[in-house]
Amino acid sequence: MYNHKNKKGFTLIELLVVISIISLITSVILSFLGESNQKGRDTGKIRAMQEVRSALQLYLTDKGYYPGGTANEMSGALITGKYIGSVNSKLIYQGLNSNNSAICTASTCQSYHLAVILERKDNKVLTVDKDINVTNGIQGKLDDCATGVIPTNPDLCYDIVP
Repeated sequence: MYNHKNKKGFTLIELLVVISIISLITSVILSFLGESNQKGRDTGKIRAMQEVRSALQLYLTDKGYYPGGTANEMSGALITGKYIGSVNSKLIYQGLNSNNSAICTASTCQSYHLAVILERKDNKVLTVDKDINVTNGIQGKLDDCATGVIPTNPDLCYDIVP
């Protein structure tokens, strides 16, 4: 005769239920971690832009103009002048003329356009950025950071001017 009191262990059904519950909890946690990572990267990019903006203001105070050229030229000017230790390579920079309508081709510019591509559409900074367009430059309207061309799928461009 079979005695139920000596039964040890779990049934197959019990094991499958526990494994499915653990899988469900793990998938929910991992989805939240992915969102947190995106938010963290976006926050880091925005903070890097604020640091560069501060360095550019210091540069303007000392020199009376902003550096011209591309992000690499701006980075070089700020780093060699000891205004900042390093510049995030994902930042897009262009020196501009005084009314922000065209790229400044000189090494001394009256304004600038600084941009970075973010990962999340729900980032609140995208509603307060400048969104200006520069001929053959950063296309900041409709959150598009493309330089010189307008792609069919706009990027999530956070852009600022002084």
